[in-house]
Amino acid sequence: MQLSECVTQNKMSISYAQNLLSSVNVTLEALRENRGIRISPSKAVGQRSNIRTQAPASLNREKISQVTETLRNLNHPVAAAVIEVAREFGLREREAVLMNYSKALTEARKIGQINITEGTKGGRGHRNTERLVPVSSQGKELLEKVVVLQGDKNNLIATDKNWIQTNNELHGQTIRNVFKEAGIKGFHEARSAYACERYKQETGKNAPVVTGQREASKKEDMDARFKISAELGHGRFDVLISYIGSSK
Repeated sequence: MQLSECVTQNKMSISYAQNLLSSVNVTLEALRENRGIRISPSKAVGQRSNIRTQAPASLNREKISQVTETLRNLNHPVAAAVIEVAREFGLREREAVLMNYSKALTEARKIGQINITEGTKGGRGHRNTERLVPVSSQGKELLEKVVVLQGDKNNLIATDKNWIQTNNELHGQTIRNVFKEAGIKGFHEARSAYACERYKQETGKNAPVVTGQREASKKEDMDARFKISAELGHGRFDVLISYIGSSK
């Protein structure tokens, strides 16, 4: 396989190769309307280290503001909205695109939280469970802004496009170049930044990936990981090592 060879020859990172294959899986699922054909990214190109050891560049909100301004100037308003939303609420790219922002804004104003249901991994958002994410005053302002971009639609997909076309545009060369210049690895990195920020809010200490070691107590650390993993839509809290670093 070409991707496997690129990884072996150090021409491409394992994480990037896995992300490409994950995009293929999403596209196949959308085209077939089932999950009958899937490629295992880890089996195809290898396992990546799960423990994050470097703080995400998108933790710097000023950097995110610079990126979104550049994207809007380049006529990529949806990409700008997706990275902002991913950073503010810890959403996956697909979740940010498919969210109904009018509904989310109503929830935010009513209960100070939004329930993530659309575009979730494995369809978890449509089960009898809630995935509630807290919304700050800044978050409400962002939702109000994106509602205008959404218009009278139910998500951020243009009326003359579908998810596959939108996904392809979000991974176009221009947008990748903007991220690369800012030192941001992609939309997914914003979820790590969200997790690091929420960790500090919950424990009063920086995330281990920021300081190089755990500064919160073991209980504070575990409590924060359980809470943040639920907000990110993960079933296991130990997945947080890939977002905020080791708990040791």
